[in-house]
Formats: sequence, structure tokens, C-alpha cells
Amino acid sequence: MFSRTELFDRVYLTAVQSDKFKTGCFSINFLRPLSRQAAAQNALIPGLLLAGCEQYPDIRSISIQLDRLYGASVGTLVRKKGEIQSVGLYADFVEDALAGEPVFRPLTEFVSELLLRPCTENGGFRSDYFEMERNNLVNSMRATLNSKQAYANQEMLKAMCPDEPYGIPYQGEEETLADVDAKSLYAQYRTLLAHSRVELFYHGRASADEAADAFRAMLKELPRGSIDPLPAPACKQVARVRELEQSMPLSQSKLAMGFRARPASAVDELAAMLCFSVVYGAGSNCKLFLNVREAKSLCYYASAAYDKYKGFLRVSSGIAAENYAAARGEILRQLQDCVDGKISTEELENAKRLLNSQLRADLDNPGRLDEFYLGQAILDQRYTIPELMAAVERVDEAAVRQAAATVQLDTVYFLRGVGE
Repeated sequence: MFSRTELFDRVYLTAVQSDKFKTGCFSINFLRPLSRQAAAQNALIPGLLLAGCEQYPDIRSISIQLDRLYGASVGTLVRKKGEIQSVGLYADFVEDALAGEPVFRPLTEFVSELLLRPCTENGGFRSDYFEMERNNLVNSMRATLNSKQAYANQEMLKAMCPDEPYGIPYQGEEETLADVDAKSLYAQYRTLLAHSRVELFYHGRASADEAADAFRAMLKELPRGSIDPLPAPACKQVARVRELEQSMPLSQSKLAMGFRARPASAVDELAAMLCFSVVYGAGSNCKLFLNVREAKSLCYYASAAYDKYKGFLRVSSGIAAENYAAARGEILRQLQDCVDGKISTEELENAKRLLNSQLRADLDNPGRLDEFYLGQAILDQRYTIPELMAAVERVDEAAVRQAAATVQLDTVYFLRGVGE
């Protein structure tokens, strides 16, 4: 059972009551329009909040307090949902009934301290904490280069969306941090608190009213001003297909293909798009695996993933450089087979089983539930996971064909391996 409540102006709580776990969890998410200039700054802030606050000024004192709360944990959240960036904190804890004393409410009070009273100096964050977290973020950004698949996907998105926020990495870009210091970042932190829509998620044994009371107390000093509007999902038409190639010393070339589809607004539309994306490119029974990899040996791997927030489909593949043209052509041919309705009953049933198995697993994973309900809040949708599972079961071959027909190739990015 879940409920949704507006605690303050544009501060919402989604509460899911369940007694199936020994632990509960909650998250606080500040939603911002994804911006090239601000994305990296926003991504820096959660780490700085966990570096220390007035009452708990360092990692040691924070760890001691978490130990007092029966080993509760608090972590950072930085996510990208279409053209919206979400940053905040996530916490989990032993349920009060099992601890024999209150844990949930004291933990919300502790998170309030971290969130609203960070360590500061001279009108900004503590300079040593700022430098430490900036270095951590830059290292994380640079680590993308070590995963050539992730790098190829990122470069494809940048090329596909040069004038759209969707092309911005979820952590932002390193070069935008050049002129940021501890004082300017603190100003951005104040903007984040005062001008962002806030989404809270709670999963545990407390009633919706009990959770709401705890979070109202947690955020009673949250500054609020005019709330910046968030962009609505939009699908841009393909004017021409972009083709890009880059060379690197690699043992395996990478092919990343970006397709525009449509954001799925209703549950049946989403179920059809998900079934299509699985039939086409997910799991060991999909068309890309069985035909491009197994039957024709044109790639080492190939998979497709659909983003419901933007209406975007990505195909990722590892190939030998000499197979580029053939692999690209076969990937598109398998898409055309979906458009033409060349989908067997077995393919569709396999896709439904895989999807609903994943969704069923989400019901038993509070972190995945947090991800699901944040997405529901962003898209202003109210269906539950069981309702989505039921919609998946209703999908037929015609619905998959219609979903596939909305997909248009936009950008092809080829990372050629030199010295393969």
C-alpha cells in the first residue's frame, strides 16, 4: 500500500507501508532542470553534506552516530531522469520494533542536521572538504574513460543531443568546475534547497501519517522560495542521421546507436515499449543476441535499453572493426523485423516473463522501489508495479509492432579499435 502527500509547498512524500523487511529506508531528492553549468555543482553537494555538519563535523563522528542508531547508513544520490537531475540522500535503518527503541525518528533528525547545517567557513563550505569532494567527483568522471562501452554511449549522447539537456552526463562535466569554489558552491546549495521541487520516499512499517510527521519535523527549517519548473518529456523528430567515428587503442571496437522513440505516458504504452525493447535487445532470447551475435557472429555482445523519461532507445555493441557495416546493418534489420511484425509467440512470451521477473524482484528491493516511485513522481503517474505487470501481460504482437514503429535512428557512434 502506498500514499502520496504534499508536506509543504512542492515537497512531496510517497510512503509505502510494508512489514516484510527487517529494515526500512527513505530518500530525499531535490529535482533540478538538467543544466550543463549546474549539473556538476549539484552532483558535488550530497558528498559535501556527508563530509560533516555542525553537530557531527567529521566522518568519525558521523560513523559513531550511525553506530548508535543500530548501524543505520546514509549515502548520496545523484540521478538523471530524462532532462531532470535528482540529487539527495538515501538512508536505511533497522525497524523500531526489532531494535526495541526508536530508530527511524532519530535517524530523520540526524539527516536533518546533515542536510541543513553543513560545515562552513567564510561564507562557504569548508575548503578542505570542498577540495576532497571535488577531487572525488572529477575522478569519478574520468573513470568513465576506463569503460569504453560507457564512454561510447556518453559520446553518442553528446553528439545526438548537442542542444538538448539530455546529452549532459548525470554527474555533469569536469570543465564546468574550473571556476567553482567553496563559496560559490555553497550559494548553489542554498539555491538547491530553496528553489527545487522535493520528492521524499519512505518504505517501512510506520504509517503514512507517522512518516509524514517525521519528515515534516525533519524539513521544518528547509528554506523555500519560488520553485523552478521542471521540463516536460519531449520527443524531437529526426532531421538526419548523424554518423561519427573515433579511433582509440582498443582490443574491441564499440558501436553505440541512439534512436528516438516517444516518452511512454500511459501504463499500456510503457508496457508495449518495454516488451518491444526486450524482444529486440534484452536477455539471451532477444533478436540482437540470437541473430546478430549467435547466428551471424557479427558482435561480441549487443543489447538495447529504453529510457521512458526521454523516449530514447540505445543499442550498445562490441564488435570487430571490420564488421562495422555488417553489424550496423543487421541491428537495423532486426528492428525492421519488429516493425514488420516478425515476432513469434515464443519471443513475446519470453519477453513478458523476463520483464515481470525483473518487476517482481523490484517489489522485494526497497532501493528499486525508491527508483520506481521517484520515476512515477517525476512523470506524474500513479500506477503500481503490480499494475505495470498486469499491463505487460496484456501486450500483444500488434502493440509491440506499433511501439517499434515509433523508433527512429538518430545517431551512430563508432569507436574504432586501433590495433585490434
